[in-house]
Order: sequence, then structure tokens, then C-alpha cells
Amino acid sequence: MKVILFIFVCLVLVTQIKANTCLDYVNQKLKTGKYCELQNDEECWNDMKSYDDCKQNCYQKSQKEPFSTVKCVKQTCNPSIPSVQLFKREELVCVDFLDIPDFQGFSKCEQDIFDNTTYSQTCQQRNTDCIQSVKSAKQCSIACMLKTDVMSEQKSCLETLCSSLNPQAQGFINSLIKCNTVDNISISSNILTFTSFLFVFLII
Repeated sequence: MKVILFIFVCLVLVTQIKANTCLDYVNQKLKTGKYCELQNDEECWNDMKSYDDCKQNCYQKSQKEPFSTVKCVKQTCNPSIPSVQLFKREELVCVDFLDIPDFQGFSKCEQDIFDNTTYSQTCQQRNTDCIQSVKSAKQCSIACMLKTDVMSEQKSCLETLCSSLNPQAQGFINSLIKCNTVDNISISSNILTFTSFLFVFLII
């Protein structure tokens, strides 16, 4: 009985360490502008503050009990902006071990495109039309990726819902679509390679 209890305590500790490391990573992304940009993104930061206030309210109502807090956040804290929804989803991946969300996160290609497309670098200073267009394109693309993990469906969503008359915004969307296509080709190539290997192995 003591051995079983010891193992259980160890598992709880390991789980807690992993959760803290994961949350540190997500919070670092938040601080460096990966969800809401550090400039020209007041609407996103306001939504993030509302979400944080809701979490604190859940924490107090649940009397600081972790599982009740997570359940409350999932049910009652619903950000309106896609990038804040993404933050919520990735935060829950860290702490909700009973019901992990389906979203698996961005591929490296997609993350690189997001990291390299900031409003201040993509648009000229005070070009509000460009800033708003790129902002809309980024939020729309995040919404597409949160809807489904199927790449063909993400590509269709990007093409039909996120197109823009602004060259910078459309360039961002085109890069994501190209990235999505490259990932598809890579996956297909890996499947073909594995199938060929398996076929040769069976013959031998």
C-alpha cells in the first residue's frame, strides 16, 4: 500500500512539474507578443485582460481547487478574439489532463510565418489600413486553424474566408497556404517512404 501511495505521489509531482514548465512556455510566448502583439493591438490585450479576470474569478469561486477552476474556465471564460482563444487552448493543454483539446498547435513553418509577420515590421508607421488588414488576416487564420487540424480544410478556410485586398495581408495568407501545402507534401512523402519500406520488408 505504501509503495502504491509513493508511486501516486511521484506521478502527481511529475505531472505538476510538466504543467508548470508548459505554463512557463505559454506565458513567455504571451510576454513576447506571440498572442497579442506588443504594439497596435489594444483590442487583443483588452480581451486578454477580460479572460484573465474571468480566470481569477473562477479561481476564487472554486476556492482555489485546481480541477474545479479548470472546469469553470472551460465553461465560462470565452474570449472573442481568435488569438486569445488560442492562448486559452494552449494554456488548457498544459493543465487539463483529463480532457486535452484536439488542437495540436502550429507547425514550425506556420509559427515562423506568424513570428515574422508583425504589424510594425509588415506595415509602414501609421498605415492604419495595412495594420488593420494584417491584424484581420492573422485573426482569421488562427480561427481557421482552431476549427480543424485537417490541413486541406485549413487551406480551404484560408482561401475562402481570409483573402484580403491588402497586398501585405494577402502575402501573409499566401505564405500560410504555401506552408500548409509543403507540410502536406512532406507528410505524403513520409507515408510513401514508410509504405515502400514495409512492402520491401514483407517481400523479404
